[in-house]
Amino acid sequence: TLSFWFLIMMAAILSLILTLIVSQLLVKPVKQIQRVTEKITQGDFNDRLPLRRRDELGNLANNLNQLSSELQNKITEITRDKNELKTILSSMIEGVIVIDKDERIILLSPPVAAMLELRSQETFGKPYWEVIRHEEINLSIQEVLEKKESLKKEITLYSPEESHFHMQVSCVFSDARELVGLVAVFHDITELKKLAKMRSEFVANVSHELKTPLTT
Repeated sequence: TLSFWFLIMMAAILSLILTLIVSQLLVKPVKQIQRVTEKITQGDFNDRLPLRRRDELGNLANNLNQLSSELQNKITEITRDKNELKTILSSMIEGVIVIDKDERIILLSPPVAAMLELRSQETFGKPYWEVIRHEEINLSIQEVLEKKESLKKEITLYSPEESHFHMQVSCVFSDARELVGLVAVFHDITELKKLAKMRSEFVANVSHELKTPLTT
Protein backbone atom coordinates (compact mmCIF):
# COMPACT_ATOMS: atom_id res chain seq x y z
CA THR A 1 0.00 0.00 0.00
CA LEU A 2 2.83 2.38 0.89
CA SER A 3 4.50 1.63 -2.42
CA PHE A 4 1.24 2.34 -4.23
CA TRP A 5 0.88 5.80 -2.66
CA PHE A 6 4.54 6.46 -3.27
CA LEU A 7 4.09 5.69 -6.96
CA ILE A 8 1.06 7.99 -7.11
CA MET A 9 3.06 10.82 -5.51
CA MET A 10 5.94 10.27 -7.92
CA ALA A 11 3.52 10.28 -10.84
CA ALA A 12 1.96 13.52 -9.58
CA ILE A 13 5.39 15.13 -9.20
CA LEU A 14 6.44 13.98 -12.66
CA SER A 15 3.16 15.29 -14.07
CA LEU A 16 3.76 18.65 -12.42
CA ILE A 17 7.32 18.78 -13.78
CA LEU A 18 6.09 17.89 -17.26
CA THR A 19 3.42 20.57 -17.01
CA LEU A 20 6.03 23.17 -16.09
CA ILE A 21 8.26 22.07 -18.94
CA VAL A 22 5.37 22.20 -21.43
CA SER A 23 4.44 25.61 -20.06
CA GLN A 24 7.96 26.89 -20.64
CA LEU A 25 8.22 25.30 -24.07
CA LEU A 26 4.75 26.08 -25.42
CA VAL A 27 2.56 28.33 -23.30
CA LYS A 28 5.14 31.04 -22.65
CA PRO A 29 6.14 31.40 -26.36
CA VAL A 30 2.46 31.47 -27.36
CA LYS A 31 1.83 34.28 -24.86
CA GLN A 32 4.84 36.16 -26.26
CA ILE A 33 3.49 35.76 -29.78
CA GLN A 34 0.06 36.91 -28.64
CA ARG A 35 1.55 39.99 -26.96
CA VAL A 36 3.53 40.99 -30.04
CA THR A 37 0.60 40.44 -32.42
CA GLU A 38 -1.59 42.64 -30.21
CA LYS A 39 1.02 45.39 -30.43
CA ILE A 40 1.18 45.01 -34.21
CA THR A 41 -2.59 45.45 -34.49
CA GLN A 42 -2.24 48.63 -32.40
CA GLY A 43 0.42 50.03 -34.74
CA ASP A 44 3.48 49.25 -32.60
CA PHE A 45 6.06 47.49 -34.79
CA ASN A 46 9.12 47.95 -32.57
CA ASP A 47 8.73 44.82 -30.44
CA ARG A 48 10.37 41.61 -31.67
CA LEU A 49 10.02 37.98 -30.61
CA PRO A 50 13.29 36.67 -29.10
CA LEU A 51 12.52 33.04 -29.93
CA ARG A 52 15.47 31.02 -31.23
CA ARG A 53 13.82 27.71 -32.01
CA ARG A 54 13.80 25.41 -34.98
CA ASP A 55 10.23 24.17 -34.57
CA GLU A 56 6.91 25.58 -35.82
CA LEU A 57 6.78 28.22 -33.09
CA GLY A 58 10.26 29.40 -34.07
CA ASN A 59 9.20 29.69 -37.71
CA LEU A 60 6.06 31.56 -36.69
CA ALA A 61 8.11 33.97 -34.56
CA ASN A 62 10.54 34.63 -37.43
CA ASN A 63 7.66 35.24 -39.83
CA LEU A 64 6.02 37.66 -37.39
CA ASN A 65 9.29 39.54 -36.91
CA GLN A 66 9.76 39.80 -40.66
CA LEU A 67 6.14 40.88 -41.17
CA SER A 68 6.48 43.54 -38.47
CA SER A 69 9.64 44.94 -40.09
CA GLU A 70 8.04 45.02 -43.54
CA LEU A 71 4.90 46.72 -42.23
CA GLN A 72 6.98 49.31 -40.41
CA ASN A 73 8.97 50.04 -43.58
CA LYS A 74 5.80 50.28 -45.69
CA ILE A 75 4.08 52.62 -43.23
CA THR A 76 7.20 54.81 -43.06
CA GLU A 77 7.32 54.93 -46.86
CA ILE A 78 3.59 55.72 -47.17
CA THR A 79 3.84 58.44 -44.51
CA ARG A 80 6.83 60.01 -46.28
CA ASP A 81 5.05 59.94 -49.66
CA LYS A 82 1.89 61.38 -48.09
CA ASN A 83 3.83 64.25 -46.50
CA GLU A 84 5.62 64.97 -49.77
CA LEU A 85 2.32 64.97 -51.66
CA LYS A 86 0.76 67.28 -49.05
CA THR A 87 3.70 69.67 -49.38
CA ILE A 88 3.43 69.69 -53.18
CA LEU A 89 -0.32 70.27 -53.13
CA SER A 90 0.00 73.03 -50.55
CA SER A 91 2.52 74.86 -52.74
CA MET A 92 0.34 74.61 -55.85
CA ILE A 93 -1.80 77.55 -56.93
CA GLU A 94 -4.43 75.15 -58.23
CA GLY A 95 -6.82 73.44 -55.85
CA VAL A 96 -7.09 69.65 -55.99
CA ILE A 97 -9.80 67.29 -54.76
CA VAL A 98 -9.50 63.49 -55.01
CA ILE A 99 -12.70 61.48 -54.62
CA ASP A 100 -13.04 57.69 -54.59
CA LYS A 101 -15.69 55.62 -56.35
CA ASP A 102 -17.83 55.66 -53.19
CA GLU A 103 -18.12 59.46 -53.48
CA ARG A 104 -15.89 60.10 -50.46
CA ILE A 105 -13.09 62.66 -50.31
CA ILE A 106 -9.67 61.10 -49.80
CA LEU A 107 -7.64 64.26 -50.44
CA LEU A 108 -8.42 67.96 -50.49
CA SER A 109 -5.65 70.55 -50.84
CA PRO A 110 -5.60 73.80 -48.81
CA PRO A 111 -5.91 76.07 -51.89
CA VAL A 112 -9.25 74.56 -52.91
CA ALA A 113 -10.48 74.86 -49.32
CA ALA A 114 -9.74 78.58 -49.54
CA MET A 115 -11.27 78.89 -53.02
CA LEU A 116 -14.53 77.26 -51.96
CA GLU A 117 -14.37 78.82 -48.45
CA LEU A 118 -14.88 75.50 -46.68
CA ARG A 119 -15.69 75.91 -43.01
CA SER A 120 -13.92 72.75 -41.86
CA GLN A 121 -10.58 71.22 -42.83
CA GLU A 122 -11.74 67.78 -41.61
CA THR A 123 -12.85 66.43 -44.98
CA PHE A 124 -11.20 62.99 -45.24
CA GLY A 125 -13.74 60.18 -45.65
CA LYS A 126 -16.72 62.51 -45.94
CA PRO A 127 -19.07 62.46 -48.97
CA TYR A 128 -18.10 65.26 -51.31
CA TRP A 129 -21.65 66.67 -51.37
CA GLU A 130 -21.50 67.17 -47.59
CA VAL A 131 -18.31 69.23 -47.89
CA ILE A 132 -18.86 71.16 -51.13
CA ARG A 133 -21.89 73.43 -50.88
CA HIS A 134 -22.12 74.31 -54.55
CA GLU A 135 -24.75 72.64 -56.68
CA GLU A 136 -23.05 73.12 -60.05
CA ILE A 137 -19.76 71.63 -58.82
CA ASN A 138 -21.53 68.67 -57.22
CA LEU A 139 -23.59 68.03 -60.34
CA SER A 140 -20.42 68.08 -62.45
CA ILE A 141 -18.71 65.57 -60.16
CA GLN A 142 -21.77 63.35 -60.19
CA GLU A 143 -21.86 63.49 -63.99
CA VAL A 144 -18.25 62.31 -64.23
CA LEU A 145 -18.89 59.47 -61.77
CA GLU A 146 -21.92 58.31 -63.75
CA LYS A 147 -20.68 58.78 -67.31
CA LYS A 148 -17.01 57.94 -66.51
CA GLU A 149 -15.92 60.73 -68.81
CA SER A 150 -13.68 63.71 -68.03
CA LEU A 151 -15.21 67.18 -67.94
CA LYS A 152 -14.07 70.80 -68.21
CA LYS A 153 -16.16 73.84 -67.38
CA GLU A 154 -16.12 77.31 -65.89
CA ILE A 155 -17.64 77.84 -62.45
CA THR A 156 -18.81 81.16 -61.03
CA LEU A 157 -19.33 81.78 -57.33
CA TYR A 158 -21.28 84.83 -56.21
CA SER A 159 -20.82 84.68 -52.43
CA PRO A 160 -19.25 86.38 -50.53
CA GLU A 161 -17.93 88.04 -53.71
CA GLU A 162 -17.95 87.09 -57.36
CA SER A 163 -15.16 84.70 -58.32
CA HIS A 164 -14.49 82.51 -61.33
CA PHE A 165 -12.82 79.10 -61.57
CA HIS A 166 -11.85 76.76 -64.36
CA MET A 167 -12.68 73.24 -63.21
CA GLN A 168 -11.33 70.05 -64.78
CA VAL A 169 -12.58 66.71 -63.51
CA SER A 170 -10.66 63.63 -64.70
CA CYS A 171 -11.45 59.94 -64.18
CA VAL A 172 -8.99 57.57 -62.53
CA PHE A 173 -9.15 53.97 -63.81
CA SER A 174 -7.58 50.76 -62.57
CA ASP A 175 -5.56 48.46 -64.82
CA ALA A 176 -8.82 46.61 -65.49
CA ARG A 177 -10.36 49.91 -66.70
CA GLU A 178 -12.66 50.12 -63.71
CA LEU A 179 -13.38 53.55 -62.27
CA VAL A 180 -11.64 53.89 -58.90
CA GLY A 181 -12.20 57.61 -58.42
CA LEU A 182 -11.68 61.04 -59.90
CA VAL A 183 -9.46 64.09 -59.57
CA ALA A 184 -10.93 67.60 -59.71
CA VAL A 185 -8.55 70.52 -60.34
CA PHE A 186 -9.66 74.12 -59.78
CA HIS A 187 -7.81 77.11 -61.24
CA ASP A 188 -8.78 80.58 -60.08
CA ILE A 189 -9.35 82.77 -63.16
CA THR A 190 -11.01 85.67 -61.34
CA GLU A 191 -8.16 88.09 -62.08
CA LEU A 192 -8.07 87.04 -65.73
CA LYS A 193 -11.79 87.72 -65.94
CA LYS A 194 -11.31 91.14 -64.37
CA LEU A 195 -8.51 91.97 -66.81
CA ALA A 196 -10.63 90.83 -69.76
CA LYS A 197 -13.51 92.99 -68.52
CA MET A 198 -11.24 96.00 -68.08
CA ARG A 199 -9.85 95.55 -71.57
CA SER A 200 -13.33 95.27 -73.02
CA GLU A 201 -14.46 98.40 -71.17
CA PHE A 202 -11.31 100.25 -72.27
CA VAL A 203 -11.91 99.36 -75.92
CA ALA A 204 -15.56 100.40 -75.62
CA ASN A 205 -14.62 103.74 -74.04
CA VAL A 206 -11.95 104.46 -76.63
CA SER A 207 -14.36 103.60 -79.43
CA HIS A 208 -16.96 105.93 -77.93
CA GLU A 209 -14.46 108.77 -77.47
CA LEU A 210 -13.22 108.43 -81.05
CA LYS A 211 -16.67 108.02 -82.56
CA THR A 212 -17.68 111.72 -82.34
CA PRO A 213 -14.51 113.30 -83.79
CA LEU A 214 -14.36 110.67 -86.51
CA THR A 215 -18.01 111.33 -87.39
CA THR A 216 -17.33 115.08 -87.45
